[in-house]
Amino acid sequence: MVAPGARRCYTALPAPELPGSEAERRLVDAEIVPLRRKADLREFIRLPVRLNRDSPWFVPPLEFERRRFLDPARNPFFGHASVEYFLARAPGGEVLGRLSAHVDRNFDAVHGGRTGFFGFFECVDDPGVAGPLLAAAEASLRARGAERVLGPMNFTTNAEVGTLVAGFEGIPYLMMPWNPPYHARLLEAAGYAREKDLYAYLISWHGAVPEFIARIAGRARRSARIAVRQLEMRRFREELELVKTIYNAAWAKNWGFVPMTDAEIEHMAAELKPLIDPALVYLVFVEGEPAGFFLGVPDYNLLLHRMRGRLFPFGIFRLLLGRRRIGRLRVMTMGVVEKHRRLGLEAVMIEEIHREGPPRGYLEAEMSWILEDNAPMNAIATRLCGRPYRTYRIWGKPLG
Repeated sequence: MVAPGARRCYTALPAPELPGSEAERRLVDAEIVPLRRKADLREFIRLPVRLNRDSPWFVPPLEFERRRFLDPARNPFFGHASVEYFLARAPGGEVLGRLSAHVDRNFDAVHGGRTGFFGFFECVDDPGVAGPLLAAAEASLRARGAERVLGPMNFTTNAEVGTLVAGFEGIPYLMMPWNPPYHARLLEAAGYAREKDLYAYLISWHGAVPEFIARIAGRARRSARIAVRQLEMRRFREELELVKTIYNAAWAKNWGFVPMTDAEIEHMAAELKPLIDPALVYLVFVEGEPAGFFLGVPDYNLLLHRMRGRLFPFGIFRLLLGRRRIGRLRVMTMGVVEKHRRLGLEAVMIEEIHREGPPRGYLEAEMSWILEDNAPMNAIATRLCGRPYRTYRIWGKPLG
């Protein structure tokens, strides 16, 4: 039990040892094929469910949502990117692995160079499958002019990214990936090295605002220039314009960040709107100018985990009836426009969620993800909780 007002902190769990030696693990001659038919796409989407069905932590995705996300006609990401998908098949036709390879023209325009990406990596524990699968993606990216490859990214830093490398136990939070520990070994065997680590911090509270947060927030609030308010759902379109302004400005210098187009922001907002609790979303202003944004979302993964990826016939009822009993949330976004940093606006937003969360039944929150070299955010998270309890990794490899 945690005493009222106390915070429970979690530390990363080591990856469990896998049974058997390398020599005992199955090796097969896999054929790598690009997706060509609707049936291929169905197998691509369903493979993670089949490979991870025995895991108590894996959250099956909703198949119809994955189809929409991968559909060039529905996802505006495809307006500035080219994507190719691959399957690894055993001689009998069984799918053993999958992967995407994409080039994002907007990423190269912002960061320079010629970078390709892989994503949606799923594979049996077999370097004889993973190696050729990754090699096919690399060849595809090289043919499109890429000089290096990063991943996994599905498709950008605004969606699921990284390989889980520490903290495997427990249901992952909304839009955070889960994978078996052997993924890291397969990527290393294929020549990939750590490019960037991303941290997740888990915080438990019962309404008490940490003293240092209250002190900094109080000093900021005493300034008549600062105002904070919750998202107004009845003015959603107007609010979205404010979010666009803050989001692309506040994250402009983050590693891997690419400003979202208007179409992408509107698409993401439409996807998230049914999930939003406006009491967990804040806008901060300095002298009336949009300066900061906080987005907390109830962790629907707790419900999706029980639904096992099936919305119908009864999953929809679990979703509707269970949403009021979700006891944890994910802090997806918290940022301040550069010119308004050092005013304590982050503390103001954290104070708001400490006050609003517990009365609404949210007693636990994950702050994720935070770049390993984002010193200010890691300092705040460390003072709130301690060490990160999960680590995700972006891998890189030159294609020269």
